[in-house]
Amino acid sequence: MVQMITPWKHPQTGIYYLYKELPPHLRGEMGRRQVRRSLKTRDPAEAKRLFVLAHAELEQEMAAAEARIAAQKIADEISPERAKIIVDDFIRNRHSSGRWSRWPTLGLVWWLEDTARRVFNTDFPLAGLPMDDSPEALAAKRGQPVPGDCWLDVVRMYPPAEWLQASGIVLVDVFED
Repeated sequence: MVQMITPWKHPQTGIYYLYKELPPHLRGEMGRRQVRRSLKTRDPAEAKRLFVLAHAELEQEMAAAEARIAAQKIADEISPERAKIIVDDFIRNRHSSGRWSRWPTLGLVWWLEDTARRVFNTDFPLAGLPMDDSPEALAAKRGQPVPGDCWLDVVRMYPPAEWLQASGIVLVDVFED
C-alpha cells in the first residue's frame, strides 16, 4: 500500500517539516536529493494545513523543473528536416573551394570526426578522404572505414549536448546566420 506523505515532526525541537525525496531525474535540475522545509509550527493541526500549501508549492517547482528538462531535450535535438536545410545551405553558400572541394560534405564530416576524436580523447578509426582516387581505388577501399563511420559512433555514444559542444568549432560556421 502506498503511504501519503505527511508532515514530519522533528524529534528534538517538535517543529513540523515537509520532507520529500526528489525523483532521480529531477535531482540534477533541482540541485539536491531531497527537500526539507520547516512549517514553523509545533501545532499538529496547523502543520497539516501548512503542509498542504507547502507541498503544492513544491509540486509546482517540480513541474517547472520537468518543463526545463523537456525544453533542454528539445533544444538538443535537431530534426532531419532542419539538419538537411543547414547542410544544404552550408554546401551551397559557405563551403569554399580548396583541399576538400571535390568532396565538401565528406570534408566537413572528416573535420567533425577529427575534432570529436581530440575533444573526447578517443581512438575511433578516422578514415582518410578519397582525394584524387580513381573509381578503381575507391572500389578497393570497400569494407574499410569511410568518413562518417567515426561520427556515427560519436553520435551514438554521447548525448547531443556533449557532441554538439565538442563539434562547436566546426558547427559555428554552419549555424552562423
